[in-house]
Amino acid sequence: AAALVHELWQRRAKVSHTCGLHVHIDVRGITDERKKEFFTWARKTEGVWFALMPPSRRDNIYVKPISGETDIPRLHYCWAHVTSYHTIEIRLHGGSINPYKITGWIEALRFLQEKIWDATHVFPTEGTPEEMFWKLFSSATHNHPGIEYLKARQAAGGVLNDYAYQTREG
Repeated sequence: AAALVHELWQRRAKVSHTCGLHVHIDVRGITDERKKEFFTWARKTEGVWFALMPPSRRDNIYVKPISGETDIPRLHYCWAHVTSYHTIEIRLHGGSINPYKITGWIEALRFLQEKIWDATHVFPTEGTPEEMFWKLFSSATHNHPGIEYLKARQAAGGVLNDYAYQTREG
């Protein structure tokens, strides 16, 4: 994915705030009970997820909260929902042609997928939303690229300005 967006950047591709990066997490073989455990945690930490993104993603008609949905959200425009392809689609991240952002986000969601697939993992449901969010990700190895990316987004208030891969003019 990083190589593809680098190629797009070299070809002077443009991405606007209306573009989104949707990632599908494989949940074939995952029980509905396990999906409910994940979505219970996701609902409780939803505000943290939204705070990691710029305002254009937080208030977007294509990125809705899951808080009012069923135990296992299936509404297409929820930021996290189950699809007919047996995936959980995460629609929260904005489109980007920055390979570092793409890599960071995908690595964070790969880590999340590992937790969903690990039947021994208990999703945190006690504490503040931020404590529950970071408790899940704190079990990552030191300098995990996805977790470092999430921390950078949080430190930047959701607006991560990295001038290495801005849209090229001309």
